[in-house]
Amino acid sequence: MIDFSEVTKIQDRAISETRNARRPGGAILVVAPTGAGKTRINSKNIENFAHDFRAEHQRNPHVLALQHRGALLEQARDALARWSPDCGLTISTTREGELDQSGDVNFATVQSIVSRLNELRQVDLLTIDEAHHASNSKDADYTKVLEFL
Repeated sequence: MIDFSEVTKIQDRAISETRNARRPGGAILVVAPTGAGKTRINSKNIENFAHDFRAEHQRNPHVLALQHRGALLEQARDALARWSPDCGLTISTTREGELDQSGDVNFATVQSIVSRLNELRQVDLLTIDEAHHASNSKDADYTKVLEFL
């Protein structure tokens, strides 16, 4: 049986350590096994980033949350609404080549972003779900996005 209080402690530690390690232009990798709550961790990290960003810049940040598969878009979007309901961010979803940047947080498949890269606005925070799919190959979709940003 899973002890959810222990899982929550691990998640909270990851959230706290991520917030403390964040710096402009930096990269943070959170690694956890399936079922450990990476989606919650990501949602709370977006919320914390937005809070800190608003305090410094007096506006909401532009966040791009990349997903490897379309099936993960709803999961990630719903998690932000569930775990960070009071974060004050609007949400948009980009899928199947249709770029929707109307929200403060744009949940998008990497393939859709690459197909409309020349229309992508600059972002203040980029998150990548399932980062193990990212490749450093010059032809890889994630590489194209990272180089553009």
